[in-house]
Amino acid sequence: MRGAVTPEKLIRTLLSQVLYNMLFRRFVGLAMDDTAVAQAAYLQPSLLETRVAPRRVRAT
Repeated sequence: MRGAVTPEKLIRTLLSQVLYNMLFRRFVGLAMDDTAVAQAAYLQPSLLETRVAPRRVRAT
């Protein structure tokens, strides 16, 4: 069984995450109250749905 995590470690971890988020938002150019971009905006269609992949699959 694992031992308990000390409160100091929890606070240090929480503060480091908050600082990282603030620095990342600053680097990207987002304000603290701006919403983040949805991950679906970055999804690419799979290769099998494109026009190139079926031609390559049939050629092999």
